[in-house]
Amino acid sequence: MLHSLMFFPDEWQGRRRNPFLAILRSAITIVNARRGLLYLQKPSGRSLVLTDAFGFGERIPERLRAGNSLAVAAIRLQKPILVSDPPEEALRRELRLLGHRSCMTVPVLKRGMPWCALQLVRVESFQREEAILLWIYALILDGFLPGLVESTG
Repeated sequence: MLHSLMFFPDEWQGRRRNPFLAILRSAITIVNARRGLLYLQKPSGRSLVLTDAFGFGERIPERLRAGNSLAVAAIRLQKPILVSDPPEEALRRELRLLGHRSCMTVPVLKRGMPWCALQLVRVESFQREEAILLWIYALILDGFLPGLVESTG
């Protein structure tokens, strides 16, 4: 995790100046995920919008672009959510859209308020310890975000 945080400023200050992709790529690295999505909460606080993706190429299913139940739940509960091979058909459909059978969704706060959700997927199940590690990363981000996001204009 410290390795990801150490290179974090270099990535967002680069040519792209995309803090969202830097946040997402760091999270993917920390837990060795295959793909990831970052959903930003709209200012109204009523819905999420897909802001960045990694590992999907150009093919992100339309159903995932407007948010999904796991991202919404993580923001609402303000806790990480782990799902692997769920019995519920709706969650199985969502995982099929994500392209893997295991998903971890973690809320990120900005100034203590829900700001975005990181959704990471891979074939093997995520472990509770990985969720705790990524949640700690998200809590650390709360200290960086006000200046980071506002500096990108």
